Amino acid sequence: MSLTEGETPHHLPNMRRFLERWGGAALFVIYIFLSVLVIQDPITGYIGLAFVLGLWFAYPAVSRKQAFMVPKATIVLAVGLSLTIVASAFFWKRGADIKDVVGLYTFYVFIPTLYISTSRTLENLNIYVHRALNIFFFLTAGAVGGDFLVNGFSLYESSILGLNKNSVAFFFEVIYCYLLFESREKSSQWTGIIIGVGLVTLFLVFSKTAIGFGVVFTLGYFSSSLFWLSLFAIGVLGVVITFLFERAGLVVLRTAIDRALLWINALSEIFESWTRFLFGYGPGNYVSDVQRYGLAGKKSIHNYYLQIAHGFGAATLTVILSYFLWIYQRFGVLTSGPVAAFWIFNLHATFDVGWVTGQGFLASLILGMIITQNLSRSSLELASARTAGDSAAGTGET
Repeated sequence: MSLTEGETPHHLPNMRRFLERWGGAALFVIYIFLSVLVIQDPITGYIGLAFVLGLWFAYPAVSRKQAFMVPKATIVLAVGLSLTIVASAFFWKRGADIKDVVGLYTFYVFIPTLYISTSRTLENLNIYVHRALNIFFFLTAGAVGGDFLVNGFSLYESSILGLNKNSVAFFFEVIYCYLLFESREKSSQWTGIIIGVGLVTLFLVFSKTAIGFGVVFTLGYFSSSLFWLSLFAIGVLGVVITFLFERAGLVVLRTAIDRALLWINALSEIFESWTRFLFGYGPGNYVSDVQRYGLAGKKSIHNYYLQIAHGFGAATLTVILSYFLWIYQRFGVLTSGPVAAFWIFNLHATFDVGWVTGQGFLASLILGMIITQNLSRSSLELASARTAGDSAAGTGET
């Protein structure tokens, strides 16, 4: 049967609704998977992310509505980073990795600003990202479960699904934490599913850091007191494992011992002189000279904050930590899914590379969600206040 002029195929409205519901989510699923790919195949990952970010950037740029919006705190952060980095660059050694400088602005300024700006023109942005995080969570859990059924469980295997298992766990625990705290608005059965799938998957991957923080934030879901007590306990346990059991020869504890030795080595270089302490050596200039356990030549300190202090100096680190303090004072720790996910990410970063690689693309997405949710709530509260005020004024006039 042919269509008459002006007639629309009956399946097009359904297709349009499907694309509106899942098209945006699909874009962010691709974004997250490309962020993971950056760790394994940087060239392909970065090219893919550049394409996705280009499409994303084009949306608010061509929209007829309000375009780019930069919060005051982000402007202050960008200015602070610029001043300290320019001052520090005069003291850096040759061969500084400019990619890490670009990363700071990309993760802390550009992507969060892009997210906030897009949210002003695309009302369903948070919904799209929420769906994407759900999809990634369950796909990853299914893939890890399938890998377990095929290859079994190993304490010592360094990879899973063909990727570094610590990287997989890092992404997964952040998304698990986000979904856990967002489940407060849903049924207890859904919360139970998230906790069950999340913790089982983390144990199958067996990244000790991810398991530890995953358990801490799970306890925090039920009680803030349990959160702070367990966080303190895991810190004490980490110190005990690292420094008292170094000679135990237990391979399962070796990663903690390796990290401690790298931290001590980095700290000795950071405090070598006041100029190195304040301005650093330049990003990418750390090379371990620890001779034990094959650590000589390692270029990662496995602590994001020491990595910043060594590369950029205490001045730049102070700017970043001040921004974190602003987030803590403004949004708390366990108040919502994005906020809790932000903090589990940055706590894990004390044992890993943090923002400087593919994980930073996920963290910057979470950071954008935090600020956007706050803006949305503030707008709603303002609208409610105005409505109440108008009603009161109307009552007074009658």
